[in-house]
Amino acid sequence: MLSNKRQKINNDYPIDEYSIDDYPIDDYPIDEGMYSYIYNCKINKNIVIKIPKKEKDLNNEALIYNKLKDLDCVIKVHAIIYDMNKINCIKIIMEKAIYNLFDYIRNLSDEKHTLKNIIEIYKKVCIIINKIHKKKVWHLDIKLDNILVTKNNELLICDFGNSEYNYKNEKFCQGPIFCKPIPRHILAKAEDKNNSFDMFECEHWSLGIFAFELVFLKENIILKEKYKSYNILYNWWNNFIENPHHNYIKPPLNELGQDELLDFLKITNNILENKTNIENIIEKLS
Repeated sequence: MLSNKRQKINNDYPIDEYSIDDYPIDDYPIDEGMYSYIYNCKINKNIVIKIPKKEKDLNNEALIYNKLKDLDCVIKVHAIIYDMNKINCIKIIMEKAIYNLFDYIRNLSDEKHTLKNIIEIYKKVCIIINKIHKKKVWHLDIKLDNILVTKNNELLICDFGNSEYNYKNEKFCQGPIFCKPIPRHILAKAEDKNNSFDMFECEHWSLGIFAFELVFLKENIILKEKYKSYNILYNWWNNFIENPHHNYIKPPLNELGQDELLDFLKITNNILENKTNIENIIEKLS
């Protein structure tokens, strides 16, 4: 069990000696998460500053960025700063991406919204997740919003606020877990283990939902309300597996190639149900 793990290792990680005054921020944030705000930098349009809502909120994330700093598939962090005006308050200075994968897919032209491109994107994301797992990091919040797209169309992963540095190679971690939606069988297992989640199962579930969202995101029914889309996706997924030729999911299947798409989603359904691992998925899609 990873109880008290975060507090223990957060006391030891190194912090770069920079002044927060070197990175003045705009008056209003450009984005907001559960634990932090993101601001543009006034003097450098290519970087953003991540500021915690509460002290210690970014400590674990700063540690994980430090562990992943040699991976080119992770958003580049320029500095991790200790704010001398507040006790134990970390601010993260990082590269600014063009957009996230949610916006990228939503704005993709019909000509480029092909199954070939979707599979290529999904495979790249699986490779990224596999790389961070080898560094003993479990992301635990895999979604389109947390995959960034650069001006060169490279994919980078970000937002490790809910992640675990699994340095003891354990299977379970304490909640909360943000794989969306959390299925009943994962919740039931967590309740039996004092709110401890199986990290492999959660990560695999998120990757399965991620694949389904890549395919159906452009459909208006999903885009109406972004933050309610996961429940819709969950229902669509269950109905799709039971009856893939149902009329209400026929249009996107026609656009992308029905037989090939069925094969792709059957492959990714295996990761969703925790019946295979990421390396096998990468091999099957290659």
